[in-house]
Amino acid sequence: RHDWFTDPDIMAAFEAEYGYTLGVPVNWSAYEDIAEFFTGREIDGETVYGHMDYGRRDPSLGWRFTDAWMSMAGMGDVGVPNGLPVDEWGIRVNENSQPVGSCMARGGATNSPAAVYAIDRYSHWLNNFAPPEAPGMNFGEAGPVPSQGGIAQQIFWYTAFTASMVGEGAEAVLYDDGSPRWRMAPSPHGSYWREGQKVGYQDAGSWTLLESTPVDRAQAAWLYAQFVTSMTVDRKRAEILGLPPMSINNRARNNTAFTISIEAKEGITTGISAADRAHTIAVAINARTGADDIVSPGHVFPIVARDGGVLVRAGHTEAAVDMARLAGLNPSG
Repeated sequence: RHDWFTDPDIMAAFEAEYGYTLGVPVNWSAYEDIAEFFTGREIDGETVYGHMDYGRRDPSLGWRFTDAWMSMAGMGDVGVPNGLPVDEWGIRVNENSQPVGSCMARGGATNSPAAVYAIDRYSHWLNNFAPPEAPGMNFGEAGPVPSQGGIAQQIFWYTAFTASMVGEGAEAVLYDDGSPRWRMAPSPHGSYWREGQKVGYQDAGSWTLLESTPVDRAQAAWLYAQFVTSMTVDRKRAEILGLPPMSINNRARNNTAFTISIEAKEGITTGISAADRAHTIAVAINARTGADDIVSPGHVFPIVARDGGVLVRAGHTEAAVDMARLAGLNPSG
């Protein structure tokens, strides 16, 4: 609640009690101070809470910890894509990226001090600083609660919750002109956290477009899916990599020039992960690599930009290449 965090009277009361300025917390210790401060306080005639979460036994409680609460506390290792050799789920892998264990006895971290600390803080905050009904809620039930206006902050925030914070039904957290009284901020991290570890989670894989989804939204989702699974190259680079078009008879409305799918020849596991896709793209745009360094089919779908860039076709494909050239980088995006 940006309006509460910037209220002079609230700020003065907080600083008098805790000795520092009220602001966006950067660590869990500050978050706990703020949660404690707001819980039970009366604002505009209503009793408010300093924290919101959920605790009902449900599949959503599983991902509440793995994606990526324990790593935000400091569990696991630094390393791409999500911690090596111990990842955000506390699982250790060997030199061949094969899982070998998750408990400390097997080299993992699911019962490590950082993991225990993460669960302890989760439980303490849920039971002391959240509304009394929160422990009996699941993900879907807890999500809209901050829009009712009685929650000061929420540390574990999914972008899916945002829809309930705007528009009809969110009047308690909106100004009269419809602008938000709230803000989203970077997630604080726990006391075991080290620079280079994760401070959040983004799931951008496996696309499911429901039949019931309105057509305009399904089309937008499809465009976004293309964006995160494809890469752009200029025609010269496509020729160097030996990338033929996906379809000889391209009848797409915007004549989008997809090529065959590719994968890096070396350094790939399943090819599906963000790390594997990023590696494939890095290999494909590297001026020192060529057709022998990639294989097909794969999990990345290059798009070839038109010669002449946005002056010929005002598309994101051409814009990506033009912007890369302006920045002095390889014409890829």
